[in-house]
Amino acid sequence: MLPSYDEICLPLLAEIHRRGGRSKPRDRNEYGQTIYAALAEFFALSQADLNEKVFEKDGTARSKWENMVRWARNDLKKKGLLLAPNHGVWAVGDRGLSHLNNRRPNFASPHRL
Repeated sequence: MLPSYDEICLPLLAEIHRRGGRSKPRDRNEYGQTIYAALAEFFALSQADLNEKVFEKDGTARSKWENMVRWARNDLKKKGLLLAPNHGVWAVGDRGLSHLNNRRPNFASPHRL
């Protein structure tokens, strides 16, 4: 079962922080995982979860999971917790780091996710 958008937000902040505070979503970490894959592992998503699709107005099928992560990222950006310093780059801002540290100090550890 896929997590809610709210459940995705804190682990997403933590994963970007763990990657040095900024990353493109498809950049791979030391384990060869994109942000989407690292979060899917964190939430222990099944292959069935990852195969769920959403459809664009033109009928194009997209990954529901990746769509949900992008919407969570959008929510974090609106709250000022994530920044977009360059096109396609997701970065944890000072407010995001403070939020991360205040909510769950163990998530801020670079080895948590």
